[in-house]
Amino acid sequence: MSPPQDYTSPTTVVINRVLMANLEIQETTGHTEQCTTVEAFLAALQPSPEHRNYFFADVHPDPESPINFSQLPQGEFGLPLIPATGPESDNLLTADYHAFLLCGVSVQAYPDQLSASLVVDANYLPAPATLAEDVPGATYDLVHSMIDLAETIARNLGRSQVTSWCYLGNGDNPFANFWSRAWSDHGYIVAHREDQYLVEMSENSSELVSPADLAGIKVHCYDEAGCPDYLLPALCQLLDIAERDIPAGDLGLSDTAWTSDRVRSEEKSAQDGNYRSINVLLTNEQNQPVALSQISQHHSDMPEVASQVLTVVMPEWRRNGIGTAVKRIAWHQVRELWPQVRSIGTSMAPDNSGMLAINNGLGMTRVSRSCCWMKDLKAVS
Repeated sequence: MSPPQDYTSPTTVVINRVLMANLEIQETTGHTEQCTTVEAFLAALQPSPEHRNYFFADVHPDPESPINFSQLPQGEFGLPLIPATGPESDNLLTADYHAFLLCGVSVQAYPDQLSASLVVDANYLPAPATLAEDVPGATYDLVHSMIDLAETIARNLGRSQVTSWCYLGNGDNPFANFWSRAWSDHGYIVAHREDQYLVEMSENSSELVSPADLAGIKVHCYDEAGCPDYLLPALCQLLDIAERDIPAGDLGLSDTAWTSDRVRSEEKSAQDGNYRSINVLLTNEQNQPVALSQISQHHSDMPEVASQVLTVVMPEWRRNGIGTAVKRIAWHQVRELWPQVRSIGTSMAPDNSGMLAINNGLGMTRVSRSCCWMKDLKAVS
């Protein structure tokens, strides 16, 4: 897929992919908070100094309106390019799109990994209660062909691991489903699990923290415009701690240290992608790091829902109520600055006992589960 040129005229393939992804999320989890928008998806396709995404589709032209793929421009992987935005020909408008693959790579942080997000058309998507053995073989054939493509792209980009996140719902046996069967049959293992939580905003959930709870601690709040220069050293230390301490299963940790340049690059990518944020950074009187909580929202997302993307506390400050305090301060900022937000979601590993206790104490409720499938291509080459 060619990179988007604007956000105002998505093509059929992009619209279909977002619709099918949202349909699967809603059917699997019973919730809409994890759904995305066309505009947010197009923003993800924009390259940045930190990330690259590649979008592929399994295209089946209408027999009465064939597509001469050989006449289309070729992309870097030798596949024909079709537009993600702008005008599109009638034969692309009438084509069927059976599957969609989004491949992402980090330029610096995870040089061995390629993330793959695979979505199939509703005609292939089994109902949530369908057992893996009852899914038609044609669906597995389609999915395995797209997984093969993801692995080919990974090898072409010099990546030795492929990962893919899947929602599992909230049932008793979440692994007895089609996607688990498809990935495991292809040699993938579960490398990490996370649970998704949601809290409804209320006066109590976003009340101000007592100043006595923050004796000797300074509260710094900033938005998507960026972290103040004088706080960058503290922010980088907290982000480094987050990458080392937050449970990541077998996914491995990045050994790329956070620097001021890396922070500014990530901030610019978020700004260019039309994301807004509320950031609460706690320090001691000397501006040394204590804790951080970040809440984000794409401007095209449902205005009632925001995501708490990160909360981290320096080890020496843990078990003193600081984690609860920094989340409450962030929620209060949301209530003051984004009054339309009615709920905040977050995702965390089930073995992150410290954050689990904090979230339970704050009244957050688990709404779904997810897992990350991973395959080491070097082990099978």
